[in-house]
Amino acid sequence: MRKEVEDELIKLDKRQREIVIKGLEAKLDAYKKKGYISYKYEVCPVCRDVGSTLECQKCEDCYINLSCKEPFNYEFKGNDEKGFEYFSEMYDFLKKLE
Repeated sequence: MRKEVEDELIKLDKRQREIVIKGLEAKLDAYKKKGYISYKYEVCPVCRDVGSTLECQKCEDCYINLSCKEPFNYEFKGNDEKGFEYFSEMYDFLKKLE
């Protein structure tokens, strides 16, 4: 995970961190059960928290904007195994901050 992503995650308050951790738990569990990583707005608790939908994207209000866009910016969105590794690392990092 890049330092910029870590810096963004460090800045989360307790409530935001809990939302992100629960979302990551759901994402990682779904991967283990179904074998793929979902990037849908409607299943993301952070998107739900800031009111972002596919029709009304509020990415500028997202508190993990950089972290969320990593799979897209570094072209591993289509690689579920790499996505699982990234989100697992993110999860482990956040759990250490608790």
